[in-house]
Amino acid sequence: MSCTDDSCNEGTDSCDNVANDANCDDGQYCNGTEWCDDVADCQPGTAVDCGDGVACTDDSCNEGTDSCDNIPNDSYCDDGLFCNGAETCHATLGCQVGGDPCPGQYCDEGTDSCYECENAAECDDGLFCTGVETCVGGFCQSGSDPCPGQFCNEDTDMCEAVECLIDDDCDDGSECTVDTCVDGVCYNECAGTVSSYPYTEGWESGFGAWVNVSGDDMDWTRRSGSTPSSSTGPSSAHGGSYYVYTEASSPNYPSKTAILEGPCFDLSNTSEAGLTFWYHMYGTAMGTLNVEVSEDCVSWTNVWSLSGNQGNAWYETDVDLGAYIGSTIVIRFRGVTGSSYTSDMSVDDITVDVTPAIPCGGDPDCDDGLFCNGAETCVDSLCQPGTDPCPGQGCDEVNDQCVAGPAFADDFESGNAQGWDFYGPDSTASTGDWEIGDPVGTVSGSDQAQPENAYEGTGCVFTAQNSSLGVNDVDGGVVYLVSPTIDLSGASSTELTYVRWFYNRDLGEDSGDFFVAEVSANDGATWVNLETLNTNQSANTWTPRSFMLEDFITLTGTVRLRFGAADGSSLGNIIEAAIDNVEVWKY
Repeated sequence: MSCTDDSCNEGTDSCDNVANDANCDDGQYCNGTEWCDDVADCQPGTAVDCGDGVACTDDSCNEGTDSCDNIPNDSYCDDGLFCNGAETCHATLGCQVGGDPCPGQYCDEGTDSCYECENAAECDDGLFCTGVETCVGGFCQSGSDPCPGQFCNEDTDMCEAVECLIDDDCDDGSECTVDTCVDGVCYNECAGTVSSYPYTEGWESGFGAWVNVSGDDMDWTRRSGSTPSSSTGPSSAHGGSYYVYTEASSPNYPSKTAILEGPCFDLSNTSEAGLTFWYHMYGTAMGTLNVEVSEDCVSWTNVWSLSGNQGNAWYETDVDLGAYIGSTIVIRFRGVTGSSYTSDMSVDDITVDVTPAIPCGGDPDCDDGLFCNGAETCVDSLCQPGTDPCPGQGCDEVNDQCVAGPAFADDFESGNAQGWDFYGPDSTASTGDWEIGDPVGTVSGSDQAQPENAYEGTGCVFTAQNSSLGVNDVDGGVVYLVSPTIDLSGASSTELTYVRWFYNRDLGEDSGDFFVAEVSANDGATWVNLETLNTNQSANTWTPRSFMLEDFITLTGTVRLRFGAADGSSLGNIIEAAIDNVEVWKY
């Protein structure tokens, strides 16, 4: 036999023939284990059974790994139906059913595809304002706007006429307001609006509703105690512990601007309104503090201005806001620094207060009996002021009529047609006589000394034409500009308006430096002061002024006006002045 191990056994005197299975092993795993039969020789093994009892697996013997492979085959499970989903083979659990191929939709076995709907009712979202949905080709189509050009009210399932559909429809042109459209109604509101008065701000808890705007040169600063620089700024707040100021130290001079803008103030239901605040303007190089008002945050009107060193003290001032009754306004402080660091200007204890409009039941309840105030009206039970019945004209209250023009007016565009005296009585200056024309501007450092242009047009009256700074400015005393005689007899009221310019470079150096406006009822025999800018003040910007002359004099037929600019005894001081658009209205 080939598979036996044959040997001679000396002990038994016989041969040994021992079967050895190893002699039959062919080295193959998959055909089983061969064995040796000592009679029949080598016998084949039984093949390895790799069947795992799972119908969807491909079972095979792997000769390379001496193991069985049982690989799932999804195709054994496929029932050929799309709508049953894709059946799969699990290695131990066998065939598994497929998932829904069209969750939430219909399944079409004929086209092996999914679809959304079979009728329009299945597409209805239940909302009126989205329109009528339809089913097209098995898919839902959205509805169209049921209210084109109108507001759709979902609560009532109705279309309503409205003033807006989107926020852009509500743009009121004002940069102050946030414009929104809510349920078809426009809302134009300031980010913060004050409507409860009196309103106060003393900076004790921060800036409150006031903000440092962008686009200027520097910010206002909130501070307690003295400002950092010597010889300028306050030593403490006017009230409480804090105030706001412009820090003028380098690089914040010369002529650097800081703007502090307040909230909106609603003056719609008021008959009077005013701003009160305290200011501190101490420093030899003091600049200019301005108060400006806007109804749209684009155009700003200067309603108060002051320049120059006012001394080391807090002062209170009142600003009439009556011109803005019925409006919503924004107030801002605009500080412009002077020629050096000694121009720290400060503001504290702001108050805006109003007088509420009188409750009314109709327009007659609001009539104040004055023709020139216009026709007052009753709106929402509150009296509203009338509008000027004579725009561009004077108003005669005695006869309840409009006056075609002012009793006296000069815009200085036609030379000295009115007959002004350029070096009037009591004048003492050696140079700087007033003259009419187009001024040639002069500059001192960063300051405009003589104006470059008239307030309006090309002509104004000014203190001598300069070839350069200090040449022919006012020197050695005062020079008076005196008007011709103006007949104001028979008037019950008169209003003088003019625009002035006054530059005083050397603030505080000489008590003889000043600007003055005066009126006389007796042809210049005696004079009554209207306003004075003293040695500590300069106003080198065109500044409108207005006075009711009956508050100062008896209205006669021999009224005169005069404007004076003076230089004291100090040599080298620069004094320049100019006047434009003088008008006297007789009512």
